[in-house]
Amino acid sequence: MINRIIKLKHKLAELNTSAMLLTNPYNMYYFSGFSGEGAVLITESEQHILTDSRYTEQAGRQAQGFHVVECSSGDFTTALAALSAGIGRIGFESDHMTCSQMEAIHKQIPQTQFISTEGIGKNIRAVKDRAELDFIKAASKVTDLAFQKALEFTEKGIREYELAAQLEYYMAREHNASKAFDFIVASGMNGSMPHALVSSKDIVQGDFVTLDFGAKKDYYNSDMTRTYAIGVPDPKLNEIYQIVLEAQMAAQDELMPGKRCTDIDRTARDIITKAGYGEYFGHGLGHGVGLEIHELPVLNPRSQQILEPNMVVTVEPGIYIPGLGGVRIENTCVITEDSYEALFDSTRELIII
Repeated sequence: MINRIIKLKHKLAELNTSAMLLTNPYNMYYFSGFSGEGAVLITESEQHILTDSRYTEQAGRQAQGFHVVECSSGDFTTALAALSAGIGRIGFESDHMTCSQMEAIHKQIPQTQFISTEGIGKNIRAVKDRAELDFIKAASKVTDLAFQKALEFTEKGIREYELAAQLEYYMAREHNASKAFDFIVASGMNGSMPHALVSSKDIVQGDFVTLDFGAKKDYYNSDMTRTYAIGVPDPKLNEIYQIVLEAQMAAQDELMPGKRCTDIDRTARDIITKAGYGEYFGHGLGHGVGLEIHELPVLNPRSQQILEPNMVVTVEPGIYIPGLGGVRIENTCVITEDSYEALFDSTRELIII
């Protein structure tokens, strides 16, 4: 955690701020190792966990080098006031803290100036360290193995919600992993909805199945999408699949340090647009993955962010046609010093069961 805190302090120094109050749970964990509820206060010389009696023992075990301060449940303002005496400026996460929380703090310590540091933690977290990459790779391995199970489950005949439940149970039982997010299992015409809700629909002959899922292991996530066919596919869906595959492979192969995120997005979008399906690809090409399933950087038409080594991004173009179905193919990749490393071995070619 020391290197992470040093990076945070450097960012705070640029804002002429000497302390940081963290309330976003992901940032709290990232900078302290504490996964419970409360707040984290990092000053020039001290580091504190502010939490209640439910979590004091846990905080002591998880957050080595931090002083644990026990507070009343849901109220850390009194403790914060005592610890921040003499600190003129404190950064806070304006994109996470509520107005009522900030009002309560101001009443306790009106002399302290609070500086919005929106996004500071997320920007630091965009570049992963070695431990984080190992956790993400472990979660990705579980997801790869689970996809092979998904094909087995589907072959025996199953409903969408049953497939989602079977995969979640398999990952927990065999790999001590939980689901990274609510799985998307979209079969047949449900595939036209990029974020389709899992339904009671039977997966039947002629269906395309879009499976968007991932494992969470040691707090870190993985994210993969594959679309496969049950029986001989509809010629139109097969055409769409090949277009999406071309777009995915071309964009993924452009991943490298120094590339602008919008340019990677454009590579995939141009292929789909030239094929006549641009209006059916409405979402961004990809996103970062880590402690959260959606992190920085973002690959979309507006993102000017530059890729750096050890960023982790998805590449997931899709085509979705109401009344017919859809296709999405997604890989997660680590940006290396001169290229990228794909984290999944599962084929991107069309699988027909």
